[in-house]
Amino acid sequence: MANISRRLAIGVLIGMVLLLCGVCGMGAWLAFRNTRQALTATQQTANQLLQALQQHQWQAAQQYFTSQARTRFTPRLLQQRWQPLEAAIGSVRDWAMEDFRVHTGTSGQWVQLRYRLQGAQGVGTVRLQLRWVGKRWLVEEMEIGW
Repeated sequence: MANISRRLAIGVLIGMVLLLCGVCGMGAWLAFRNTRQALTATQQTANQLLQALQQHQWQAAQQYFTSQARTRFTPRLLQQRWQPLEAAIGSVRDWAMEDFRVHTGTSGQWVQLRYRLQGAQGVGTVRLQLRWVGKRWLVEEMEIGW
């Protein structure tokens, strides 16, 4: 009888460990999948924004900002920030993402990206903060430097 109780206890313990491993594994998989999806979607938004800025399409660039950020980042302001960058590093030829950070809090999820811009005569940076709004990622903050 004691032998059966011991086997039952070991079986229950093994079952609980396996269940716990499964739950933790599922959680890790979901976190990885969500991070990967956020990276892909935010990179797409950032690339479209950078292409619009590179082509001096200031009004088109505004569509990649949240409604609150659009009031701050007017087409005129975007032009005023991009043109000194080009004066310092030359026309922007290419860019590459250098840093990616995902944050989740009570106010939602946001992502911070940093891009290295290669100009004809130098290097600059763009830092973006994107927030999930509705069904897509939009820029809420942007810093340009060289």
